[in-house]
Amino acid sequence: MSGVGDGLECRIGQGRVIVPMTAVAQVGRYRVGGRLPASARHVAGIGAWEDRLVISLSLVSPEPAIDREATGILLETPAPTPMRWALEIVAPVGIVRVSKITPNAQPSARRPAWLQNAVTFDNRTMLWISVDEMIAAAGASR
Repeated sequence: MSGVGDGLECRIGQGRVIVPMTAVAQVGRYRVGGRLPASARHVAGIGAWEDRLVISLSLVSPEPAIDREATGILLETPAPTPMRWALEIVAPVGIVRVSKITPNAQPSARRPAWLQNAVTFDNRTMLWISVDEMIAAAGASR
């Protein structure tokens, strides 16, 4: 794909990723309960975003806790889902223009297919999160 569009560059763990702006409903802080037994690898727990329940996704393993506060992105999905989804981040960095996205050529447990490669217009390479695919993978594992 070329001429892709805008994304929100975020710090996650030690790295940076890009979340498509079309998937960003809101950025904020929210409460997350402990990790659920037998949940998908990237499901960090059930959270509360204002008055809504969310499934909290994380690319890095959070510290074990019964209850914690997280910074994240409330995700927008094109099709309605029974539950809202949020992605935990360290911090938003800014909006970037993405010129090209290429699929992950070698998906693995550590790097699923929904983590794709993006090149920004200023020629930086980062990971692009295909949000719909990430949610589908997390939902299929429940």
